Amino acid sequence: LLMDLSVPVDAEGLARAEEAANRIVWQDVETQAVWYEKEQLAHLTYRSKKELEGPVRLVTMPGADCCACCGTHVRRAGEVGIIKVLSCQKFREGVRLEILCGSRAYRYLSQVYDQDRAVAQLLSVKPQDTLAAAERRMTELEDQLFSLRAQALTDRGDLLLLEPPTRPDGARKLADAAAKASGGLAAVFAGAESSYVYALVQADGADIS
Repeated sequence: LLMDLSVPVDAEGLARAEEAANRIVWQDVETQAVWYEKEQLAHLTYRSKKELEGPVRLVTMPGADCCACCGTHVRRAGEVGIIKVLSCQKFREGVRLEILCGSRAYRYLSQVYDQDRAVAQLLSVKPQDTLAAAERRMTELEDQLFSLRAQALTDRGDLLLLEPPTRPDGARKLADAAAKASGGLAAVFAGAESSYVYALVQADGADIS
């Protein structure tokens, strides 16, 4: 399901909205659909994409939303099932959300958990600790790789190294290892196309200037 919003939403706001939407589902509130005359609408607060003439049907999800709509709706919020936002991308003046609900959300989250559990077993940690464990393992492998690269640069003097994209601290760590091994100035540029990070390190901490 794709949903377009006319205003930007940051990660914190999106998390709050997702939690609030699921809370309405858990409360299983009853949907209300009522027709109102124009005179009555003047005293009501509701959402509408355009000015409407004649009687207007307002669909209300108590505690969540009230909008003008002539479409079909669930009788109770609990029929929607779990709501999970998968992505949020800038779209025109607002954002476009990718959302899964009910059984689709359940199947997706089950697949994600199964993969996370498998990775956790490989790393010998609990499923909720896979990110920290993966970061530690990446750091270990990165340090080993930089050490091997540095050994091949022993006593080479000043160096200019062009590297593929790396983690934010990777360029600095490689420059530090290369400078110590080469005995000179190590300049590392890591990235692709127009996006690069760089680090300059002089052996023995000498002034680069």
